[in-house]
Amino acid sequence: MHRVFEQASDLDEIGRIIDEQLHSGALTNEEAGQLGANISTAMLDPVVNGWFDGSWEQVRNENEIIIPADQVTHERNYRPDRVMTRGGQAVVVDYKFGLGADNRYAKQIAGYKSLLASMGYTDVKGYIWYVSLGRIVEV
Repeated sequence: MHRVFEQASDLDEIGRIIDEQLHSGALTNEEAGQLGANISTAMLDPVVNGWFDGSWEQVRNENEIIIPADQVTHERNYRPDRVMTRGGQAVVVDYKFGLGADNRYAKQIAGYKSLLASMGYTDVKGYIWYVSLGRIVEV
């Protein structure tokens, strides 16, 4: 599922990517069907659906946020799973597929939000999406 989300900017692309994985042999018919069903269930959440509804001006998946050397902290990798922008609004999402929450994830999202705000985005939101748990945490 993570591979699909990291390649897709909207719902149409999700379907295309699943089809590509099926035809390439990366997924069996059963796996593709189950993956599609799981994603369809996830999209029932209005927050998640809004991330993939095609209304964003720009969607960046797995792109590194590059910062000036004098601002680098102990964390060297700033690569959120998904950043969506529209006007002065930015939303950052990190997908988690394990069955446990961890406080460091919130700190990571807060750092991404701070970086996006420093880029001039005035309305910045951040989320941790625990996909397997069906839970979204706003940071």
